Amino acid sequence: MAEEKEEGKKDKKINYLKEIEKKYGKGKLITGTEYRLNTPIIASTGSFALDIALGCGGIPEGRMLEYYGQPSGGKSTLSLISMVEVQKKGLKTAIVDLEKTFDRQWFENMGGNSELLLYTRPSSGAEALDIIEMLVKSNEVSLIVVDSVSAMLTSAEKEAEYEDATMAQLARLLSSGLKKLNDAVGNSKCSVIWINQTRSGIGMYSPPVVTTGGNALKFYTSIRLMVSRGDVIGEADDPDGFLTKVKVEKNKCGPPKRIVVTNLYIGKNGKYGIDKDEEVIDVALFKGLIKRVKKEGDGYIESETGKSYQYKDHVVMGKQNFINSLLENKEIFEAIKNEITQIFVEQDIPEEGSYNDEVNQEIIEQKFIEEVKKERKTRKSKIKEEDEETKQEES
Repeated sequence: MAEEKEEGKKDKKINYLKEIEKKYGKGKLITGTEYRLNTPIIASTGSFALDIALGCGGIPEGRMLEYYGQPSGGKSTLSLISMVEVQKKGLKTAIVDLEKTFDRQWFENMGGNSELLLYTRPSSGAEALDIIEMLVKSNEVSLIVVDSVSAMLTSAEKEAEYEDATMAQLARLLSSGLKKLNDAVGNSKCSVIWINQTRSGIGMYSPPVVTTGGNALKFYTSIRLMVSRGDVIGEADDPDGFLTKVKVEKNKCGPPKRIVVTNLYIGKNGKYGIDKDEEVIDVALFKGLIKRVKKEGDGYIESETGKSYQYKDHVVMGKQNFINSLLENKEIFEAIKNEITQIFVEQDIPEEGSYNDEVNQEIIEQKFIEEVKKERKTRKSKIKEEDEETKQEES
């Protein structure tokens, strides 16, 4: 009797699965073990350090990403570098140039292939979303870059006079448009990078810095990278490039809140973009795997001013010479890469000193700074009051 009941349950389950497949198509309902274990990637982001920091090893397939920050921070350049990496695999890319500022020569200098590039200049945000959806569904393009959300023109803004108020029109457009687009991207092998800019928050309850287009993009993107410019590399009036800081604000493919600082070269002496080999050395130096040393007696001692670089028993004078020696000796170079990867993997363990603690420490420091500012304000107001009182007494 018990066996008959169990067989009846199995039959019901089989019928239930068959009904779903019949109604919605085969593969609509699968078991957890049938679903992919790891997020597949299209290609590298173009930065070795950023690939590791993201946890998935590059640009995830079938996802939406957002690169945002202040103007001239390196967002567009970083997205072009990502496009170049995708093209290296023989895959097509597309750029939706809403800002109308794309420079083909600059893209080719970065290593881009114009034959594998599709270019479009939509006249409105709605047109841009429609073109993006068509490109995604075509299965011909692997990466689409939208430059930028801030330049998206809505139909209401297009028809309105210059002095007319059109508040929240872009937020409404993205809120409805991204729902539709998210389904298309999620069921494809194409990813979309949205470039966005930051603005100052309005009102005392608003965050100090906000991105344009409302909150829809924050929700639908799997990865959000805050990109900002740092110090100048080389001479201030004739720079070789800039230090670029990238903070992983949101990450559905790995741990968030990691920070990467990389060199972004702008063409002096024919050097463009990110030098991955140099980046490996910089990360290894920061993590203490490679040391700067100087000769003393028969051996070497660690020194911040040292001109030689040491990895275990391998010592070479000069940074570029050290990089060249590693490129010749692939075994040592791969060993350094593996050690760096292992260090980042170990950071994912929730223990004291991990990235979670660093984030909490940042919040504590921020609160402390705010408290100090409040104290200074109250002191200034008290001093003003005292000065006014003394003036009144003297008069």
